[in-house]
Amino acid sequence: MRIDVKGQRAVLYLNHSDKPALIINDLKLGSNQRGGVGVWLESGTVAYIRELTIRGK
Repeated sequence: MRIDVKGQRAVLYLNHSDKPALIINDLKLGSNQRGGVGVWLESGTVAYIRELTIRGK
């Protein structure tokens, strides 16, 4: 998964695809927010994450 965030827009890509899987045009907290990165999963969901890299620009 790759998430590109610029201003109030976030674009999510899966499995090295060039086509976005999800586009969010109005991030609710605005473009001036700073802080951590979190992953939320629905109750009962099983997820495996490997090779996670977080880069800032």
